[in-house]
Amino acid sequence: MPKQKDRQGKIMNYKIKMLAVAVGCVTAMSAAQAQQSNAASSEWLVEEILVTATKRAQSVQDVPIAITAITAGDIIATGSQSMQDVASLVPNFEFPTSRGPGEADIAIRGISSNIPFFSPGFDSGFGVYLDGVYLGRQDAANADLGEVERLEVLRGPQGTLFGKNTIAGAVNIVTKKPGEEFEANLKADLGNYDYRRARAMVNVPLIEDILSARFSATTASRGGYVTNLFNNDDDYGSYDKWGARANIAYTPTDTSRFYLSFDASDYEDKRYILENLEDAGTEVSSDDQKYTIYLNGVDEAGTSGFGTSLTYEQDFANGYTLTSLTGFRDNSADSVWDDDLRPVVGFDRIDSMDQTQFTQELRIASPADGKFDYVAGLYYFDYENNYEYEAYVGVDWFGLPGSVLFDHHLESESYAAFVHSNYRFNDQLSMYAGARYTDETKSFSKSATGIDPAFGYISGILGNIEGQYPDLEDINNENVSWTAGLKFAASDDLMLYAGIATGFKSGGFNVAVEKLSELDTNLTVDPEETTSYELGMKSSWMGNRLVANVSLFYIDYTDLQVQSWDPTLGTGGLSIWSNAAKVESKGLELETVFHATENLKISAALGYTDATYKDFTGVALPRGNDSFGDDNDGVIDAKTDASGNRVPIAPELNLTVVADHRYLLGGGNALVTRIEYTHKGDRYSDQGSANTPDDLLPSFNMMNLRLGYRPGNADWSIDLWARNLTDTQKAEESRYFNFVGKRLAKRYMEPRTYGLSVSYDF
Repeated sequence: MPKQKDRQGKIMNYKIKMLAVAVGCVTAMSAAQAQQSNAASSEWLVEEILVTATKRAQSVQDVPIAITAITAGDIIATGSQSMQDVASLVPNFEFPTSRGPGEADIAIRGISSNIPFFSPGFDSGFGVYLDGVYLGRQDAANADLGEVERLEVLRGPQGTLFGKNTIAGAVNIVTKKPGEEFEANLKADLGNYDYRRARAMVNVPLIEDILSARFSATTASRGGYVTNLFNNDDDYGSYDKWGARANIAYTPTDTSRFYLSFDASDYEDKRYILENLEDAGTEVSSDDQKYTIYLNGVDEAGTSGFGTSLTYEQDFANGYTLTSLTGFRDNSADSVWDDDLRPVVGFDRIDSMDQTQFTQELRIASPADGKFDYVAGLYYFDYENNYEYEAYVGVDWFGLPGSVLFDHHLESESYAAFVHSNYRFNDQLSMYAGARYTDETKSFSKSATGIDPAFGYISGILGNIEGQYPDLEDINNENVSWTAGLKFAASDDLMLYAGIATGFKSGGFNVAVEKLSELDTNLTVDPEETTSYELGMKSSWMGNRLVANVSLFYIDYTDLQVQSWDPTLGTGGLSIWSNAAKVESKGLELETVFHATENLKISAALGYTDATYKDFTGVALPRGNDSFGDDNDGVIDAKTDASGNRVPIAPELNLTVVADHRYLLGGGNALVTRIEYTHKGDRYSDQGSANTPDDLLPSFNMMNLRLGYRPGNADWSIDLWARNLTDTQKAEESRYFNFVGKRLAKRYMEPRTYGLSVSYDF
């Protein structure tokens, strides 16, 4: 009964907040409309942003889905180097810092996948695309932005046009195409913790109106902000990376275009994983001082990758356009872990992964100037992953050293066909609909070799028999995702829409399983499916000085794939995967941009999400039978009923408000100021489905500040900046370990950083 009352209270709180926001929107827009006629002649308007979310170039204000477009100007204004730096500008989009270069714990509208990089058997629930080409694994989500035209963040299922595993949303990174004028730019950044970054770009027209190229390169490094008190090494949290990209545009005729791109990158870091708040054994391994650890080993990781893509566009005389997108990527990653997080000869591991993928999309777009238009296409995806995991056990654990080498091989292949169409009843009312058929097959094999007899006996790995795991049945998923909706243009400045979209995420293999006895119950999970309902409004007011977009959503998930820690499995606990039978997420989003004066722009992104498990039983408790949560089902069995619990990485409220101001000094010179305030509500850590007090992460407020000088008749600029200005130090990950000693461990957000940036255009 108390749980039901709490649930009713949350629902009432949700309705009150929805009503308050709706009233605020109506009030603000009414006031804006009253001034609209007086402001119509103003030249300081909100810029129109063209996006390609529907595989056509459209104004973001005309696209009937919730989409945030972050422009090149936004990236420059924030001094951002990655998507993580601009994540707070997107409502209901969570992108906390993670343990290493290959992980991205992204949550969209309360739904996250939390796929560790060394878990190739599972796919992320969001898709990342570079110029329309699918990038596959989640490590692509935080690549250096470099020369980017814009980021498009699409919230909600995008399966019809973007394909499988976009059940939560999609991110489309659009790079700058080569231009017909010579351009060159150099940028340099210096900051605390020995931060250094240099960027260079050159655009070269080679044959007038036919051939041009754009080249860019970035290198960056930073020292650590975490100290290992075991050996006084203060370089944890450091990194060293570089990246390069080449874009070539070839236009042999007025109707045909070729875009060829190459990119390469390398990233190495000394990882800040978790720090113990409690001693796990007799040795000193914890304290109450943030950003300190005790390790006798090293936590280092690195990733490298190469990619190329070719886009071909052909316009026909009848108005149709044929597009071909071909992509290839080759990525690798390596890491060394001191996995026991203690200064003991306990448990260490080495991971190594190589993966390749090939994609091909072919689509045809009809003319868009009639009552009916469509985009239709075919898609092919081929993926291969080879992953080695070598575990070492020291004398301080079992008393005898041991080791084992696991070798995993995963292949995935899928085919798809899709169509998306629009029908215009009249100038105001139109309907859209689309569908996508996907057929995907995954195969997985695993072997274990080099098992020390004592280690094998104690751990139970393969029953102490070296060799191949049993043949595993392939996963085959077939799915039809569809979308449909109505769009009503009440005026040139107001558009209303209502839509339904479905999506799916393919099933997966749990590569972490070690024992034969665990294969049947922990090896695979079923695919996810979802149905999303959305109502939205996109509007501009005061002669386009004010833009306000609102969306309301309700999402029903079936068989959501959830990761949690089970201390009863494996040699000392395992991160396992299971399906939550039913999950519900609902909420609202509000985005506004307001040019208050010619030199002052205020923007805001507000998100509210209520994401809960409706049916999820048998969830492991990290503390075992001594854990919090047994009162949920009244059974002392080291598991709990998580039905009614909040989904991890899903704060109810997130808000970012930004003020950009330009102060004119005369002679065209100006001082520019950008103040960014962000609030995140409390939420549970990435594996916190049990919603124990150990898993709860506190709410926080953060400020970023940027001050710049822009000389009127010069090609250079200079900025002073600070991120996390008030030095907020709240936990971004929290969990209880019942592994090589019991203890609570946390990881804290990056402390305050500050520095100087200089840019010069040739």
